[in-house]
Amino acid sequence: MIDARWQPFEELVQRNDRFVLSTHVNPDGDGLGTEVGLGLYLKARGKDVVVFNDGPPPFNFEFLSRLLPLESFSAARADAVFGAAQVWIIVDMQNRDRLGRLQTFVGRPGLTTVILDHHVGDAAFGDLNIVVPEKAATGELVYDYLKLDPTRLDAPMAEALYTALVTDTGSFRHSNTDSDVHTMAAHLLSLGVESAVVQSRIHQHRHMDRLRFMGHMLKELKTSPDGTVAWFEVAPALLARYHVDGSDTEGLVDFPRTVPGVEAVVLFTDLGDGRTKVSMRSSGRVDVNAIARALGGGGHRFAAGLTLEEPLPDAVETMNRRLAEAVAALDPTQKPYAHAAAHATPGTKA
Repeated sequence: MIDARWQPFEELVQRNDRFVLSTHVNPDGDGLGTEVGLGLYLKARGKDVVVFNDGPPPFNFEFLSRLLPLESFSAARADAVFGAAQVWIIVDMQNRDRLGRLQTFVGRPGLTTVILDHHVGDAAFGDLNIVVPEKAATGELVYDYLKLDPTRLDAPMAEALYTALVTDTGSFRHSNTDSDVHTMAAHLLSLGVESAVVQSRIHQHRHMDRLRFMGHMLKELKTSPDGTVAWFEVAPALLARYHVDGSDTEGLVDFPRTVPGVEAVVLFTDLGDGRTKVSMRSSGRVDVNAIARALGGGGHRFAAGLTLEEPLPDAVETMNRRLAEAVAALDPTQKPYAHAAAHATPGTKA
């Protein structure tokens, strides 16, 4: 029997034959893995499926394209794809701006839009929205649907969903890694996924320019005077200098969180048009989602983001003020790294 949450979606699948799947700009392993896993499942049910995104996958996720083609935007191809599709499934996002050039197809007559996501903060714009913030990854959400039809869940689907799960749990290191995550992982491994191979493809297939870029960013890391907030600043000229793009910043915010006393890390990206993209990560106590939502963004309690209509210097000032207030409101008797923070080198490159 189909789960009540998935009944409307299952009815759409039964009634329609032509599907297009998309995720957000600068796609990550959760978005891409979910697209591929669900896309393979729909194809197994005899559906016509196209995975179509604003841009290509990052270098370290290109391996997913051997399971299912990952198309990126061209105007002529987009018109053909969306002109033929009956259902558009958008995964791992709810803010239409994050569709990039695909957002012009939102609301197209005759096209039913479905949102599948695990983030909070944005008002989903689909005709059908299945949003479950308790899930560690959108891949976990889609897994719940696929396991209702277990005879079709095979090794390629499992590899794609495992990629999604590994990405959004930080290889099972983040606080969203619960018993359900491990149960899902165990099932996918039993279907033939080779964990070491997938992890290697994600984490060890990098290019030399990215390594040099990461070295530069770590050298220029900035911290607040008390060492509780750390941040990076990225400008278009810097990306061009190292021949990298936004996807090459993935994982950067995890480095400072290994330092005792750091409560939150921020990546500021100058978008080159007077706006600044802000990505925040918490070490486990600061609710960065609350801060993001107050400024029009969203995400999860310990991982959230937003775009500020401010140039980079102003954005840094805005966010550091908000984060300083959040840190000051923490119970000092429960600060696990208070002693270490007190002895950290203050104000590095601030």
